[in-house]
Amino acid sequence: MVAHDAPETRRLRASLEAGGRAVVWVQSREAAINVLDSTVVDALITRLRARRIRGMALLELARKRNPDVGAILLITPDEVEQATRAMRRGVIDFQTVPFNLEKIAAVLDRLEERQRLAAEFSRLSQRLDHEFGFPNLVGNSSAMARLRAHLKEIAPLEVHVLVHGEEGVGKRTIARTLHLNSPRRNAPLVEVDCAVIPPRQLPRELFGVPSPGPGRRRPGRLEVAAEGTLYLSEIGALPREVQSRIADTLRTGQIRPEIDAPPVEVRPRVVASSRSDLAGGVEQGRFDEGLFTLLGESRIEIPPLRHRRRDIPVLARHFLAEAAQEVNRTLSLSRAALDSLSDYEWPGNCRELKGVIAELAASTPAGATIGSDDLPTGIRDSRPREGFLGVPLGTSLPEAERRLILETVHLCGGNREKAAAILGIGVRTLYRKLRSYAAGEGTT
Repeated sequence: MVAHDAPETRRLRASLEAGGRAVVWVQSREAAINVLDSTVVDALITRLRARRIRGMALLELARKRNPDVGAILLITPDEVEQATRAMRRGVIDFQTVPFNLEKIAAVLDRLEERQRLAAEFSRLSQRLDHEFGFPNLVGNSSAMARLRAHLKEIAPLEVHVLVHGEEGVGKRTIARTLHLNSPRRNAPLVEVDCAVIPPRQLPRELFGVPSPGPGRRRPGRLEVAAEGTLYLSEIGALPREVQSRIADTLRTGQIRPEIDAPPVEVRPRVVASSRSDLAGGVEQGRFDEGLFTLLGESRIEIPPLRHRRRDIPVLARHFLAEAAQEVNRTLSLSRAALDSLSDYEWPGNCRELKGVIAELAASTPAGATIGSDDLPTGIRDSRPREGFLGVPLGTSLPEAERRLILETVHLCGGNREKAAAILGIGVRTLYRKLRSYAAGEGTT
């Protein structure tokens, strides 16, 4: 958009249109506002000050509609200082009479390229967030809400992170989430499973090793992740001397792969995970205190799935949707199946749940509903002990009532009159509630 009330802008407008650009020419503030209210403007060419136009006010309004808009100011010689200060507020160039039409075209070309790259980056970021970001942390429990809030706070920070949790709770997912929501997201995420690599091989993997030929070497994982994130899974399995060497590297920002070689600058962000008590390991001399202190800049505790049962039905449906898509089928879980899944202790946590759901999806016909009888025997028979109902904190009142009613009917062997008497409600009320549960009404 060209906002100018002087005749010399006709030549500028003709030049821009000859270059294939769509130009809207306005000569007053009111006309400019009307255009900005109805059209997304990529570039604004305007007088800094004119009788009916205030350029910076128009720029502020245009940026509210399109934050990536750029402005070229048309100024008089005595306005250079003001125009220079305006460069901090979205102004990309300024021109005095006579206008340099080739320079204006070149500035607009650069602006167009910058806007194209910004749009592409935004599209890729949204795709990454959808695949790896916070939406991948599934669960409605208060524990998951606190975890997401904590991750949102620390992900952008240049701090090392220690993640603690049982096998299968999702420590690797947390590491990937931290990386992909950090300023290092475009650099490598390098993963090392310290419990899998043989102890003698770990120093070579982490710090590099000479390669055949003079002055040649294979870089280690610390060096590969120098600008990115290094995820050390089960860091407690590292030999004590390797722990100390990592701590020295993180403190100095350097590694010396060979005695007579110059140091290599490395400053990775380290996310380490463990299912063991590292603080106890420090007290017993099994874990390096310096490394524990460095990693403890921020700590994340992931609760086991049995401590957040409210998340089990949500996760089960999420994993079923993923698995059903892979086998190209439409599948669902019955309420009874979800109840059985929620009653199970899940010693393998989310990983075990995902594996069970994947097996069910692979063996269930398209369009079918997975019932409790379809579940593995160990899960199907994992009801609460007779006469006892455990309801986890965070369960809604309607859901707690639903589970209490169903368990009481089960305890009474299906005798609904007896169940109604124990519950202290009328038989007709019990029948009505059971019909609503069978229809899938109520909350999870």
